[in-house]
Amino acid sequence: MRTLALVGGDARQKFLLSELKRRGYTTRAYGLGEGSETLKSATAEAGTVILPVPATRDGVHIPTPLAPDSDCPFTTLLPCLSPRVHLLGGMLPEDWTNALGERGIRVTDYFRDETLQLRNALPTAEGALRLAMEALPVMLFGTRVAVIGYGRIGSILTERLVALGAHVTVFARSPVARADARLHGAASKPAEAGKIILPTDCRAVFNTVPCRLIDAENLRLFPCGCLVMELASAPGGFDAREARDAGLCVIEAPGLPGRFYPETAGLILADAVCAILDANG
Repeated sequence: MRTLALVGGDARQKFLLSELKRRGYTTRAYGLGEGSETLKSATAEAGTVILPVPATRDGVHIPTPLAPDSDCPFTTLLPCLSPRVHLLGGMLPEDWTNALGERGIRVTDYFRDETLQLRNALPTAEGALRLAMEALPVMLFGTRVAVIGYGRIGSILTERLVALGAHVTVFARSPVARADARLHGAASKPAEAGKIILPTDCRAVFNTVPCRLIDAENLRLFPCGCLVMELASAPGGFDAREARDAGLCVIEAPGLPGRFYPETAGLILADAVCAILDANG
């Protein structure tokens, strides 16, 4: 069986590494703390190299939060990879994919897998509730909140908020999504850029839409002191600095599965990775 090399990542990757070992794979690791090797030795005999999700946060480096001294620019990894390697990663930048392709390296972005994204939405939603409960001075029960977007995360989050007794308003572009939100006990309104008008007693807003729907002028219309939580990937639905300037309480919440539920998230990644490996022989 081919050797798998894991490069970088947070606690999710540690659990992914353990699960791959349990399933019988030979593994190497770089940038995952204790037991890690050098980048060159970890990748030397690897048939598959696995990057974290996201593969990068700054477009330059592969994150190594568990080994802060292991600086890992993508340009350092690239020469270590032979053309026979299959590289897997989550949310891979286009320029990285192009550079790998030019070297003849096969690339798979495992975060595009629909099953993985759907399974990953649940720990994201639960993590968002956990943060909101810690930040708000009131119970969610009986509290007015809003969810922007009604995709995988937004729909699960709405269900959980309704179940907790919150009064939920969903902002969604799709009439079908708005109808579904109403069927699940929430109010709904159209989501239009710059026109997210909240109820005056709204205490929390959860954004799940990865595009700028809420500009600075719109943010100033939000109730003062309202909690606004960013759950979407970059560029997100609003500018955090503009939100703070508008007197809002901002929580930027990327990577909640890895932050709060790394074992669950690691097992989800293991299932996705193994499915890709099985499909590719």
